[in-house]
Amino acid sequence: MNSMEMLARLEQVNFTAEQARTITEIIEEHQKELATKEDVKMIVSSEVAKVSSEVAKVNSEVFKVKYDLIKWIVGGIVANGVIAALLKFLS
Repeated sequence: MNSMEMLARLEQVNFTAEQARTITEIIEEHQKELATKEDVKMIVSSEVAKVSSEVAKVNSEVFKVKYDLIKWIVGGIVANGVIAALLKFLS
């Protein structure tokens, strides 16, 4: 809605021309401060990119932890087997 339409609508509901103009000016001043759809899309895209990057880092860390866990479990199983074999051999 442009200024002229806003003025006309305000005057239709019994605002004086001065009141309508003042209200329209105030609204126009504050509209300049509002974010546009493009602003919001840009911010959201930026935040999504940051979150995606963080998720990739977390996934990498989870993979490393899984690898270390499997390494220790397999090592423990092998060590347990070696100890069992040594105990059997020594008995």
